[in-house]
Amino acid sequence: MNKLSVFIPELLGAQKNRHIRVAGIDLGTTNSTTTEILWTPQQPGSLKTRCLEFPQRCANGQWVRSTLVPSVVAIQDEGVFIGQGAKQLRSRCLDLGLAQNRDLFYECKNDMGIRKTYTRAPEGFRSAAEVSGKVLGFLHDAIRHESPVAISRTVVTVPASFQVAQRKDTLQAACLAGIDPEACDLLDEPVAAFLDYLMLHRQDFQRHAGQYKKLLVFDFGGGTCDVAIFSVYVPDEGFPVRIFPLAVSRYHRLGGGDIDRAIVHEVLIPRLKTLNDLSQFDLNYDDKKEFLEPALLGIAEELKVQLCDEITRLHRQGRLEAATRERIVSTCPGIFTFTVRGLQLVINCPQLTAPEFEKLLVPFLDEDLLYARETDYRMVRSVFAPLQDALDRGRLDRTAIDYCLMLGGSSRILQVADAVKKFFSSASMLTYGDPAALQTAIARGAAFHGLTLELFGHGLVQPVCYDRISLRTQSGTVELVPRGADLPFPGGAHYKHLHDIAVPTTSVTEDVELKVEIVAGDENRCLYRSVWHIPAPVNKGDPLCIRYRYDESQMLDLCLMLEDSDECFTDCIENPLTHVVNPQKAMIRALELEEEILSPDLAGGEAARMMLELGEQYAELGQKEKAISVLKKALKTNGAPDEFILNRLGICCKDIGDFGRAEKFYREAMKASAWTGPAFNLALMQRRNGQHPEAIETIDEVIKHEDEGANFVLRAQLASDTGSSCEHTKHLASAFRSFGPIENLSDWALGWYLTGAEELKDAEKIEAAKAEQKRRREKKEPDFCPGAVLPECRQGLQLKLQFS
Repeated sequence: MNKLSVFIPELLGAQKNRHIRVAGIDLGTTNSTTTEILWTPQQPGSLKTRCLEFPQRCANGQWVRSTLVPSVVAIQDEGVFIGQGAKQLRSRCLDLGLAQNRDLFYECKNDMGIRKTYTRAPEGFRSAAEVSGKVLGFLHDAIRHESPVAISRTVVTVPASFQVAQRKDTLQAACLAGIDPEACDLLDEPVAAFLDYLMLHRQDFQRHAGQYKKLLVFDFGGGTCDVAIFSVYVPDEGFPVRIFPLAVSRYHRLGGGDIDRAIVHEVLIPRLKTLNDLSQFDLNYDDKKEFLEPALLGIAEELKVQLCDEITRLHRQGRLEAATRERIVSTCPGIFTFTVRGLQLVINCPQLTAPEFEKLLVPFLDEDLLYARETDYRMVRSVFAPLQDALDRGRLDRTAIDYCLMLGGSSRILQVADAVKKFFSSASMLTYGDPAALQTAIARGAAFHGLTLELFGHGLVQPVCYDRISLRTQSGTVELVPRGADLPFPGGAHYKHLHDIAVPTTSVTEDVELKVEIVAGDENRCLYRSVWHIPAPVNKGDPLCIRYRYDESQMLDLCLMLEDSDECFTDCIENPLTHVVNPQKAMIRALELEEEILSPDLAGGEAARMMLELGEQYAELGQKEKAISVLKKALKTNGAPDEFILNRLGICCKDIGDFGRAEKFYREAMKASAWTGPAFNLALMQRRNGQHPEAIETIDEVIKHEDEGANFVLRAQLASDTGSSCEHTKHLASAFRSFGPIENLSDWALGWYLTGAEELKDAEKIEAAKAEQKRRREKKEPDFCPGAVLPECRQGLQLKLQFS
């Protein structure tokens, strides 16, 4: 029996007199896959579904066929390699002189939607959309040549957390690939995965027909960790499944590639240093990140996969015990040679042991520390961060989840699977027993979606608005989208108009600041707010019209118009109910700065200042060695000593334990300016390293030029360290004569005030300093536009609805 007819019996009688061929493409961060479905009117109940194998050219002239196409592109000898060939070239990038984002491109999906330009790359490879277009083009061309039947529709999947800019870049990539934009659709990956599981394992859901169940999709792949929660209604046969999107996690940048990088930087590079007699600082940031990491990633992945397969095999046989784990080792045979800045580095048969791997996994499986921990070389974030984030956004407890669908290659890691299963102990765990089916699930789900779109004009799954959305007014709320409404709302490409609000005040000369607030649910929780400046003159009671549409991708297009006027307010609100935002403000700013620095119009001094800010952003993210690399470039660009760049270089070197270079940079900063900050930092470092005479000499010189309280506190600490109680007391007294009122102190000076108070053991001063710090932390933001006013409802008017 036809799979689709279980839910759409009319498929058997679909009024189509032609062959229909659709394609589903999972454009992955690490690997991409494609599925085709062929439907014929002569046999409507028989679908021909096939996951395509692609021949992929390698640099050695050989060809590799696989359903998995690595999302890697490489340019070598004026030839373009895509897939396995490009991945092999990445492992030889040092020998071949390939550089990431110049002639080697991978994980570009993570750059979708941001203003990042690959300036060193040739034309056609200078953005994530262009590179992704090469991968999509490779897949699309291969699909077209597989059959004489034309492709009538292509569905490309995206993470549910993708925002408008990222979706636009994906559509641009599809256009660059030669895919007809009129016959191309995007589908969220969790929905595609659910569709596929629904097709293959419909019995798991059909027994709950007529009931609402909460489904969490956990897609932990090579480059992303997508989590989405739906309320799923499985109807009786003959009706589409209804999905209420409840929450989407904002943490899409987490994947198995982060585990591979952990293996590279925590196991392979340290072993490389040991085997080649290198000291801690013989390899700099660029050596490790730009050169060794790409070359070692393939080895790390192979070691990880091999080890995980062995652990899973022993687990299934019931032979995985603590003593056994100690002896499990994966090995990548061969002698690997790398040349970095003239250094010949060799590693023979690199290995990864189960204890080493489990140690690396600890932070990825931490249920308590859910924040991102960025290092210079990689990000560490627990898989429970996106899981808990999605639960919090959906206002759900983990016990409310009925089903947890596990997919993505990294979800097959036994430790990950066990941890998630334990976390959702009351849920039914849905998994794919066949690794090949797991890897191609999203592409198959996309193809099923494409077929139903082509046959019936609608998908197999009906997205639904799970909560009401309203506009706040002075006298209450005006409902825009009712709870349970099918999306898009209203149907098709129509917009809804409401004529039930008015301008709340009269103004002859000044603009009226009108608050635009969108709220949700019975509790009217705020989803969005902004201000519309309506130009004067305007009268109280002037009618306003709201024109809006909420589409199936959860985009709320909103337009407020002053009737009989051209004045209007427009905005597009992304995922108003699921609130997908990016919490990495420092990383976003760093990416913006990287792009701005590339401008050819920047003068040397201005470019150096921006590089300094970029270095500070990386330092804030904990990426100290990356910050050092950027700051050294800033110093070179500046063309002259700069005390602020040199001081920051000293701080970063101190933070990584390179004290010799830290002192050098501090002293160069001291020569460049009369500013005492670098000397203070040098004295602080000297004290922490036990160099008390040197620290006393340095801080005494600072005090000669600047009698700030912090200087005296540090001098008092040094006196205490060397057993001089009289000096300790004297310098603390000088400190508190210098500080002044605590409310006028900077945050840095306030911290030293508290340190001095604790040295003095003065309870009153300690309490005052802590109270001031607490006051600053808890200081509330000013009210949102206090001068603005909400619209008013038009009295005595009936609600008018019309469709455009």
